[in-house]
Amino acid sequence: MNFLTSKMYMSCSPFGNGSLRFVNRTLSSLILVVFAVPGLFFTGCTTITQDTSSSCKLFDVPPELTSEALKDSAFVFYSPALKGKKFFLDPGHGGDDRKNKSPNGLVTEADINLKVSLYLRDFLQRSGAIVYMSREKDQTVELKERTNIANKTDADYFISIHHNAPGKPSDRFTNYASTYYHATEDDYEHHPSNRDLARYINRDLAFNTGTPAGLASFDGTISDYLIYPGDGFSVLRNINIPAVLVECTFFTNLNEELRLADTMYNMTEAWGIYKGIGKYFRATPPTVSLKNKTTKKGNMQLKLEINSKQPVLRHTIKIFCNKTLLSEDSFSLDKNILTVDLGDAYKRETEVKVIFSNKAGLSNLPFKLLLTPEVN
Repeated sequence: MNFLTSKMYMSCSPFGNGSLRFVNRTLSSLILVVFAVPGLFFTGCTTITQDTSSSCKLFDVPPELTSEALKDSAFVFYSPALKGKKFFLDPGHGGDDRKNKSPNGLVTEADINLKVSLYLRDFLQRSGAIVYMSREKDQTVELKERTNIANKTDADYFISIHHNAPGKPSDRFTNYASTYYHATEDDYEHHPSNRDLARYINRDLAFNTGTPAGLASFDGTISDYLIYPGDGFSVLRNINIPAVLVECTFFTNLNEELRLADTMYNMTEAWGIYKGIGKYFRATPPTVSLKNKTTKKGNMQLKLEINSKQPVLRHTIKIFCNKTLLSEDSFSLDKNILTVDLGDAYKRETEVKVIFSNKAGLSNLPFKLLLTPEVN
């Protein structure tokens, strides 16, 4: 207690002047006792020391990455879900496009995109997946060429890897993980399975890196229409397979810059994405396949077989015929068979698209069927 504090205390006393003199003498005695007996009342303060040898960790390494045995166990765990699946990884930027650099120049986005993608490639391959890449070194790959290359492969899934920057160049605070999917629920091009995959990836990416999810949604997933309304990202708009774009973290954040410069952290980012992918496919998203089609009395009927671990929620079923939503009385669901009446669709080229969710909240993987006119 200092002199100013004691003065304030006395001025607030409800007692008379005699009481004030008593309080003043008492406080003076207490001050003498405190100074005469070191450590009394303030022993905690006198023992505080600064350990200059300790260092603050910028991130925690996931336990699996500290042990080859644990890492191998994870590869075995996810292998049944990933084995044989074909992924196309797209490390963003590179070559002539190297302008995105961190504030102090420690990292260039193109380089860390590639590092994370190469680690992710290795993780997926060790679980039996087949991986294609738009680039495996620092080289120029034009934006449209990335999807052209992917569409020419037999890849099943497209994942583009990036790191983010805020709209305001002076912003050094913003930092979160986000994963983009194409279009919005009201757009025909949107497929909810893309958002499902984005959710799984973003959750484990955020958890493993210790980074919060983005604020644009509760789970950190974002429609690319938020950035380019009605258009979206080129790589998501022009791809023919399920696709997401991952913005791992913000290279413009000063603390994140230090983490991104650490190769172990780049591996940690890749590990988070890998585990998200693995968990998504272990959850087994539903699939649809054509069982048969028949044409009777001028009407075409499709029988589609549904493979789902959980019951299908009938109210979530949406069937489009040439982008027109069919009425509910045009289809029926009996166990795992979806019967669809298409009328005289056999007379013209017709695209059929089916969307639904199961009781676990997982949407089916994309299903589109192109019907060509039948020759009479």
